Amino acid sequence: MSCKGGETYTAKQNINQEKKMDTIYKEKQGNISIAFLRTDDGLNVKWKTIVENKSEKELTLYEDLVEKNFGWKQKESVGESPIKLYNISGTFVDNNKLYVVYNKFGV
Repeated sequence: MSCKGGETYTAKQNINQEKKMDTIYKEKQGNISIAFLRTDDGLNVKWKTIVENKSEKELTLYEDLVEKNFGWKQKESVGESPIKLYNISGTFVDNNKLYVVYNKFGV
């Protein structure tokens, strides 16, 4: 168990952090591939759902952005960030329609 105390966050510190992009969900449905990507730049977290066909053409289906507040940053400093609570629960295709089920912070 670890506990970090006394750290403060400034805009300058966060801006200088490099962006991190993670693939947090990926699934193949027939001829397409669906991915849920997350980018964290220290100040904001951006999620993006993309679909790629067999010829590797990419289409963005959905984007969302959350600005980190003081509470979020404090939780991150002790390893309790809610960042992992946003994901795709599942995908399926029915009659040429793609359904994407999201779990956004428990909703």
